Amino acid sequence: MSRFLPLILSIFCLYGGCKLANINSGKTSEANKATKKSLCENGVKTTAILQNEYTEMEIGSSVSYQYKFDYEVEGKTYTGNHSVSEELAIPILEVQYDKSNPSSVTTIDPCATYEKIKDLPGKYPDWMEYIGIGLFLLGLGYGQSSIVRAIRGNKS
Repeated sequence: MSRFLPLILSIFCLYGGCKLANINSGKTSEANKATKKSLCENGVKTTAILQNEYTEMEIGSSVSYQYKFDYEVEGKTYTGNHSVSEELAIPILEVQYDKSNPSSVTTIDPCATYEKIKDLPGKYPDWMEYIGIGLFLLGLGYGQSSIVRAIRGNKS
């Protein structure tokens, strides 16, 4: 039993680390709220050109298309991503970028998005994800050393 205890502990570290590393997955983090707010307040609309290639992604029974697009701000070209449920026939797209950070761009109305997410409760701080990654790595190392000790113990 004493040989299995470290292995069980490492499994708990791995599981807990994965859970903490994904703690904000599918939730609205404070950073996302700040980005949407900034895009709403400082957004500038412009036209983007879709690149010729796209990625078709099948999730269950639905299909989505991931396009890349290029837009220009003060002579510099930036690239963004756009996902839709059907192929786009027109290679032009209206986007909104943040004039204080032109690489921050959206194809969806940032003000409407911000209104939906601004009051969402209790999101965890982003640093907790880093603790999860560390816990996962600790569990990985502890599990590896436990297995090595168990193998060496059996050969003695």
